[in-house]
Amino acid sequence: MGRSGEPPDLATNPYTSIQDTRRSARDYHIQDLQGNIGRRLSLKEAQLLRPHKSFSPALVEKALSAFHGLEPWMPIFDEMTAN
Repeated sequence: MGRSGEPPDLATNPYTSIQDTRRSARDYHIQDLQGNIGRRLSLKEAQLLRPHKSFSPALVEKALSAFHGLEPWMPIFDEMTAN
């Protein structure tokens, strides 16, 4: 939830939402940065989300080095950037 108690704008902050895989594949809920799960998302809101991915710390370190020009840029790093 937002600081004021309002749900976040998913168009500008999609990282506050998750898919609840314990239920159906279309059951999405708001999750804040502390891990608290809130209201269910509408299908329209859920369609704004990108698939969740996680990357190893070693890959994040290589991406950071590449970002600063210390290593070559690899295509996988494109998936790690915020759009």
